[in-house]
Amino acid sequence: MGELARDLPVSRPAVSQHLRVLKEAGLVSERKDGTRRLYRIEPDAVAELRAYFDGFWSKALAAFKAAAESEGKEQRMSSAETIVEPVRRSVVVDRSVEDAFRVFTQGIGEWWALEKHSLSLDRTGAPAETAVLEGEVGGRLYERMSDGTEADWGKLLLWEPPHRVAFEWHVTGTPTEVDVRFTAEGDATRVELVHSGFDRLEDAERRRAGYDEGWGLGLERFAEVANAG
Repeated sequence: MGELARDLPVSRPAVSQHLRVLKEAGLVSERKDGTRRLYRIEPDAVAELRAYFDGFWSKALAAFKAAAESEGKEQRMSSAETIVEPVRRSVVVDRSVEDAFRVFTQGIGEWWALEKHSLSLDRTGAPAETAVLEGEVGGRLYERMSDGTEADWGKLLLWEPPHRVAFEWHVTGTPTEVDVRFTAEGDATRVELVHSGFDRLEDAERRRAGYDEGWGLGLERFAEVANAG
C-alpha cells in the first residue's frame, strides 16, 4: 500500500479507504506479510465487472442510437413540412425567343412596376427612375433613383441568351434565386419564371405571397411591353 500511495496524488489514508472498498467488493484481496499489507487484483471478479459494464454500455448506446435516429427523423419530417414552394409564374408573348429575352433583360426598366416595387419608395418617397440588368454572369441587377443613387437588387448567376437567365434576388438582405426560361411556342414565346429560396426567410409564407403577386404583375406588364413592340 505504501508503494501505491507514493505514486498517487492522494493521501495514504485515502488510498487505504479506496482499497477497503475494492476489497469489500471482491475486486482485490489482501494478505499480511510481516509489517506489510499486500494487495492483489482478483481477475475473475474484474472480468465479471467488465462483463457488467459491457452489457450496460451496449444497452445505453443502443438506446442513444434509437433516440438520435428518432429525433433525426422528426427533424427531417418537420423540415419537409416547412419547405416553402417556389413562386412559379409564366406568360406567353407574341414575340420571338430572341425578342422576348431582350425585352425581359435589356428592357427591364420599361416593364418593371417601379411605382409599386422600388427601394426608392422607402428611401425617398418616390419611385426609382429605372431598373438595370447587366448582361453577364456576376453583373448587377439594380435600380437607379432620380438623384443618380443606385440600389442593388441582386446579381446575375447565369446568362444564356436567348433561352435562360438566372439571378440572385435579395429579400431584406437574404439572397433568393430567380430562374427565367424562354421557350418557343410556334411564333410566340413562353416565359417561365421560378423564384425560390423563401425557406431562408423568417416570414417565408408572407414574403412568398407578396412575390407571387409581384411577379404576376411584373409578367403582365412585361407581356404588355413585349406585345406592343
